[in-house]
Amino acid sequence: MTPIITTIAQDQPSSPRRLRPGIPRSAWWLRPLTGAIGLLLLLIFRVSAAEVRFDMFLGYDNVVPEFSWFPVTFEIQNDGPTFIGRVEVAEGSFGQKLRRSFTTELPTGTLKRFTIPMFKTEAYQREWTARLVNEQGKEIANTSRQMRRRVHWRGLTIGALARNQTQAPSVPVIASMDQDSQPAVSRMIPDLLPDNPLVWEGLSVLYLNSERALALKAPQVNALVAWLWGGGHLIVNLEQAGDLSGAPWLRRLLPAVPGPTESIAAAAALHRFSLKDWAPFTQRRNPAAGPAEGETAHPSDLTEDENFASAALPIMTLNPGASTVVLEHGGKPLVISSPRGRGKITLLAFNAEREPFQSWAHRPWFWGSLCGMREQLRDFKPSYTYRSTDGLMGAVVDSTQIRKLPVGWLLLLLVAYLVVIGPFDRWWLKRINREMLTWITFPCYVVGFSFLIYLIGYRLRAGETEWNEFQIIDLIPFGEQAHWRTRSFGSVYSPSNRRFDFASEQPFASFRSEANPQGAQDSSRGAIDQTGYQFKASVPVPVWTSQLFVHDSMSTNVPPIEATFDAAAQRLTLNNQLGRAITSAYLVHRGQVYEVKNLAPGTTTTPISGMTFLHGVDDFVRSNQGIMQNAVDQRRQAFGADRSSRVLHPPEIGLFASFSGLTVANGEYDNSSFATTPGLDVSRRSEGGSALLLVWVDKHAGVPGFNRFDAMRRNEATLYRLILPSSAAPRL
Repeated sequence: MTPIITTIAQDQPSSPRRLRPGIPRSAWWLRPLTGAIGLLLLLIFRVSAAEVRFDMFLGYDNVVPEFSWFPVTFEIQNDGPTFIGRVEVAEGSFGQKLRRSFTTELPTGTLKRFTIPMFKTEAYQREWTARLVNEQGKEIANTSRQMRRRVHWRGLTIGALARNQTQAPSVPVIASMDQDSQPAVSRMIPDLLPDNPLVWEGLSVLYLNSERALALKAPQVNALVAWLWGGGHLIVNLEQAGDLSGAPWLRRLLPAVPGPTESIAAAAALHRFSLKDWAPFTQRRNPAAGPAEGETAHPSDLTEDENFASAALPIMTLNPGASTVVLEHGGKPLVISSPRGRGKITLLAFNAEREPFQSWAHRPWFWGSLCGMREQLRDFKPSYTYRSTDGLMGAVVDSTQIRKLPVGWLLLLLVAYLVVIGPFDRWWLKRINREMLTWITFPCYVVGFSFLIYLIGYRLRAGETEWNEFQIIDLIPFGEQAHWRTRSFGSVYSPSNRRFDFASEQPFASFRSEANPQGAQDSSRGAIDQTGYQFKASVPVPVWTSQLFVHDSMSTNVPPIEATFDAAAQRLTLNNQLGRAITSAYLVHRGQVYEVKNLAPGTTTTPISGMTFLHGVDDFVRSNQGIMQNAVDQRRQAFGADRSSRVLHPPEIGLFASFSGLTVANGEYDNSSFATTPGLDVSRRSEGGSALLLVWVDKHAGVPGFNRFDAMRRNEATLYRLILPSSAAPRL
């Protein structure tokens, strides 16, 4: 045995000289070559990854308004090879969330900047994640951002395009308001200003220095003007009059052309304007104790700034013409304002970014007064729970094929099940002396009741594919044409588990799911491909459910309805160019609602005396507030009675949503209000004498529907809304 063992040991190579399997001894040089190639590939991968810079800018300087569209801007610098990149962004972590994507070509050595519209559907979500993938689906880069401030849906979001960001407007901190309700000031730069008017809607006010206006491109200007006409407030600070020659669009917007410059002592007028009328809306503290930490002193405790009072304020001469003089001193306008569509533009006669105004101690109160904080405080009540007007629209379009099992019948079915598997089974088996058969009868009872429950569910909910769409279109006059701000609420009923496709070809359009009440999570799934300013979406809908989706769009076109209201003669003139009769129209004037039906095509003049008086707006909103709340609550319940909203017609629900800002609570806290998206509630727009006209057209779509699938059942209806300035009404 010994010679054999010795021979085997000699044939084995020593361990330090052992080669890898599959590599012959003569190819030893492959080992260092393979390592070098691997190291080279690793270095190439790392260098190529570093050649792509992927930045995300969230909202307005990381400020995100609640239940509103806002911009998410991406900046991609590619110094590597050319590739087709797709950016995917989601609220929160990706998981099963509704994802938005944007596809673009990224050539070598280019910088691409684009904006994806996002809608904040979850109240307390603070993070957004994004990733960049190539055409093979391989992730190139990823990033995430958290918002700096969340702004309550009733709050003010103020954008500032200042010449010097340190000199941008600031607003006071009110002790009685929680953090989310405090106005937020976002310092913005021209490069990141979005060119999609939809994502401007989260802004309440924009402060614009004329020097910054020179850097704006044409698409950004068009988006700004559309936002202004739709209800925005633009405050213009002229750095110098010569800036207007480089920005002719701004010159056309201004309510007056600036004249020569002079210096006046206007401190007293500015002090009175800035600090008056705050007392009813703010909590006065003990002057001896001083303000709390982080709180601005109460206006009634502030005295006039002596340094500012002795300084001369340079102003430009303004001829207000038909504009409203907001603030003046000695007959000289300091601030003038004029309406632009549903919004307004305000012009300062002085430079707010230079001395002596910049050193004025009370300037936060001036900006708070000018931006509308006093009006916000007038309607402010702490709110911890509320409902969304999206729920009301869902009550309009939800399929009637879904019938719910009343809770009483559910309890009766449960009691019957317990009786059968318990006392009845024991009594019957004992009677036939076969108690051991319970191992057979019990599974039979379970199968039988399961089949019964399925049969009940099938009878209550099984049906055909159905699509219902309710459009609310605001027609805002703009020269010879009109801005169409369309909110399309669509509900799809699915008889099976399947995906549904949606798309839009409107000039500016996007797609979102239903806005959820405070604290609720968005359960929507699917993907939205933002192609330029339009979108394509694919979303799954579970079997036997009716799910709400919203299509928001903006366009400019010839208005199908034109109307004027003569307040002195109390007469409405309406030009119907729809080519069909109008089902009914509601005129809201001085808090009263009138109805006129069956308006034929062409021009019709109807005096208020010839209309049917329905009710007061306040009475209508408050008397139906409970019904609307029940309608929203019952939509989310799996069991119960028919929705109480069916006692009202869709145009009445549209009227309620238009004045949902009038909903109030009897107690100290407002837990019964309806959260609305910007522009849907027009209760403030009708103040000051303007009339609101709501035109209801059944079986009609003002813009093409956004569904891209066939439905056995289909219904469309449109509510046009026009604000008619009264000749006797003030301009603001």
